[in-house]
Amino acid sequence: MKWVKITLFVTLLSVLAVSIDSPIWLHLADSLWLEDYITQHGNSAHFTIFITSILFLFIGGPRQVVAFLFAYLYGVMIGVSLALFTCLVAAAANYFIANLYLKNTLHKKLPLRMEKFSRFAKHKPFLKILTLRLFPFGSNLLTNTLSGGGSVPFFPFITASLVGYLPQTIIFSLVGDGMNDANSTMLYISIIMALISFILSTLLYRDHIKQRLENLKMEVSN
Repeated sequence: MKWVKITLFVTLLSVLAVSIDSPIWLHLADSLWLEDYITQHGNSAHFTIFITSILFLFIGGPRQVVAFLFAYLYGVMIGVSLALFTCLVAAAANYFIANLYLKNTLHKKLPLRMEKFSRFAKHKPFLKILTLRLFPFGSNLLTNTLSGGGSVPFFPFITASLVGYLPQTIIFSLVGDGMNDANSTMLYISIIMALISFILSTLLYRDHIKQRLENLKMEVSN
């Protein structure tokens, strides 16, 4: 376990060293500037954009920006793949830092929130994390940190994140690619995906509320 902590810490420092002074921070949402940056710097620009995007998500930046950006620069297929991979790397980094370094601190500083989240995610953790990912509002950084600090198993956490990230990643990738190619069909598809994501998140949340009511009934009856 000690070598895992050291490796993660060194990796994080390396990412910070690579991207901390990058001008991309000022232009991450400016796709035209980034296109010009790639033209001037070639392959190194792609790597710098990728690393900066991971750090951007790691500190809580909206993943929709990254999905839009990658699709605009690389097309919808590559854009979706890169955006998903970037989101998962950032989520895993948040999770393991909370799990390895911050667990005790989180439970001391935020006992009520940690207890509440632990009770929420204890049963069917995959579905609970999926609910949070599909819901259009909320903080990814907070979900990642509470999951790691609350000992949510990593496999259901990361698989639920993958599935839950997919709808909005596709939506904003289609918007980004649609803006690039003026393809109205892609914009229509993105609207349909948004509706599907909203319906799924509503159904999952309703299931969670139903389960809570059943638990309350059992407690009262006892």
